[in-house]
Amino acid sequence: MNNYQIADLEQISGIKAHTIRIWEKRYNLISPLRTKTNIRYYSNNDIVKLLNTVTLLDFGFKISKISEMSFEEISDTVTQLTPKANNYTPYINNFISSSLTFNVHLFNTCFDEILPKIGFPKTMTEVIYPFLVKIGLMWTTNDVSPIQEHFATALIRKKINYYIESLPPLLDPKTKAVLFLPENDWHDIGLLFTEYLLLANGVQAYSLGQNVPLDNIDELIEIVKPEYLVTFFVSRKTKEQIQKIIEDVLKVSGKTKLYVCGPWSNLQHVIETDKVKLLFNPDDLSILYA
Repeated sequence: MNNYQIADLEQISGIKAHTIRIWEKRYNLISPLRTKTNIRYYSNNDIVKLLNTVTLLDFGFKISKISEMSFEEISDTVTQLTPKANNYTPYINNFISSSLTFNVHLFNTCFDEILPKIGFPKTMTEVIYPFLVKIGLMWTTNDVSPIQEHFATALIRKKINYYIESLPPLLDPKTKAVLFLPENDWHDIGLLFTEYLLLANGVQAYSLGQNVPLDNIDELIEIVKPEYLVTFFVSRKTKEQIQKIIEDVLKVSGKTKLYVCGPWSNLQHVIETDKVKLLFNPDDLSILYA
């Protein structure tokens, strides 16, 4: 069980701490526990209940009505109403809830509901990506445990691999690309999704996966002759570490262009050149197959 402060609840739910305290006192919506030193904290169930409350508020429920419902009644009502949502917030919140409570059924149910509405690529960019940003932020601030983060990414990884395997073989690719994560980087969801996008759009993607030593990439480049390389910096690294990796890649890549992907916070100090291009979000990936 994770222990959350009220500032964590505010960050995760988007509800101001002042409002949460009012809901506690006036409606007894959630009840914080206390440590031996009398510090208030909240549980995973409190987070789930608060996220579900946000969803019901979006559907027009009054907080007074929600406060009268049990935890199970709130969860069941959210499950019934989520398919009728006109935005993606209920799905994102449900994915967070499923990760905190290790609920595979909830995760798969949400995925199966949104997929027919908007298709796999948009499900990834409009729902899964914002979810990962949020859960990643929670992980880096110790609001979720590593095992919860691994649980979520393992489920997503299975989905992407399924859709990669479902693609027809490329008999006449329009170009080629080599994808990899640098050494000591294991967060491969973006890499896998990029592989799917490239293959789905006629680009032959050669993915080397996670934690790739750079020593022999030049050999693969010589054999495959890709138009470009793609790598991601998801894990936190210093600007010196990132610059060193990029320089090492350029030493073995010859004239091949390198696309460096990752959040702006990681790449803000990287300078674009003719050979190094930066991509900050899923929408930017379209340049790889346009």
